This record gives sequence, C-alpha cells and structure tokens, in this order.
Amino acid sequence: RARAALPHLERALAIFTARTDVNDVEHLAVTRYFLANALIALGRDPGRQRELAEAALAGMRSLAPRFTDERATLECFLAGPAGKTRKKPKKTKKTKKKSR
Repeated sequence: RARAALPHLERALAIFTARTDVNDVEHLAVTRYFLANALIALGRDPGRQRELAEAALAGMRSLAPRFTDERATLECFLAGPAGKTRKKPKKTKKTKKKSR
C-alpha cells in the first residue's frame, strides 16, 4: 500500500506547500505524517523520513490536543537513532515438546 500511496502523497505535499493563499497546517502535517510513514515502510530515504517526521510533529503539536496518537508515533520514531528505521520484531513460533 505504501508503494501505491507514495506518488499521491508526494503530489498532495507539492500542492499544499505551493499554496500561498492558505496556511493549512493540518493538511500539511497529516500529509507529511503519512508520507514519512510510507517512506519508512518502503525503507527509502532515511534523511527525508526524519525531515518529514519533524515537520509533521511540529504541525501536529500546534494543533494539540488533537493527533495525540500520531504525535506519540512521531516522537518514538524521532527518539530513535538518526536515519534508522525501526522494524517490528519477528514473531517466533513456540514449539511444543512431545512427550514420549
């Protein structure tokens, strides 16, 4: 899904940043949030992931108390090592011991 969403998110970001008649903090923040998530999911451009996450977080903080979960996600990502993406731990199957 991230791969399919990426070009649409890039276009939305270009549209929102090009508009000078309206300062739409919410749309910019949400678009940056989803674009950062798409790049993270695809493992692309760690520097841009961080840049977008920082900008999204700044926008979402200005809209508090809304976007609590999204802000927490961004803070967690930004607290990690710079430029590193986090992967979910792999699930391991528990094996049952056979009784003899």
